Amino acid sequence: FNPPFPSRSEPTITTGSVSPSPLPPTIPHPAAPPLALALHLVGRSTLATFRSLFRIRPVPRAAAMTTLLIQWGKHKFHVDFTGYERVEEKGFEAITLAMLKERCKDVTSVPINAMKLLHSGAIMKDDTAPLSSFGLHPNAKIILMGTKPDDQEVLTTTTTGNPEEHALLTRISATLSKATTVLLPQIDTYEQAALNSPPVTDTVARKRLTDTHNMLSEQLMQLLLQLDGIAFAPEFEAARQKRREAVRTVQGFLDRLDRITAALKSGGAPAQAQGGEGVV
Repeated sequence: FNPPFPSRSEPTITTGSVSPSPLPPTIPHPAAPPLALALHLVGRSTLATFRSLFRIRPVPRAAAMTTLLIQWGKHKFHVDFTGYERVEEKGFEAITLAMLKERCKDVTSVPINAMKLLHSGAIMKDDTAPLSSFGLHPNAKIILMGTKPDDQEVLTTTTTGNPEEHALLTRISATLSKATTVLLPQIDTYEQAALNSPPVTDTVARKRLTDTHNMLSEQLMQLLLQLDGIAFAPEFEAARQKRREAVRTVQGFLDRLDRITAALKSGGAPAQAQGGEGVV
């Protein structure tokens, strides 16, 4: 009786070495990122989350290029020039000293005419010069010198109630004070020395008098130049009148000095000894 199913053949047993069947291919695992890269990615993610939570916006390029640290007494603040024309292209070359003073005035209310800005110990003077000419760089430190005037004092000393006119009056008064309190006593001393003029043979003493005249004359001329360099708005009538008086006083001192020297050279007495005409 033959079974309905085919008979299975017996397994064949072979002797000798048996070649192993090949293993399936191994898929390499991705290499772990370096620690520095991982920390960088985590830091960026954290910073983005922090900015989102506190609504912090990235600093514009123009602000990063033109930010300055201003120190005004005990106060410190930053100014930048975002939105100014051609700032992103030229940086501080597109910003003048006058523009910086305007920004400082906006923050402190110190009048521009009463303001001094210093960088590295030097006063920045040329208002038309670009900030790059002063050697400024982003986040450079600027010292602001100046005070905000009292509102009531501004109203009582000016005809316009403008703090800028009050600042001009203060500058003119300071110039005139130097002439009357510093240079006038020296002119008096010079005149007394001229009254007792040394003989022509005493060349050392006479040279000393000549040097004194030259020094006083130069300082008086500098004061006149300072007064002449003060610019006014058309409506600043009080400041204009104050400058006119200051120029007249300083010019009188200079004329008196020249009369003393002329009398000394001619061998006569100075004007004061002849009747006091030399006193201003």
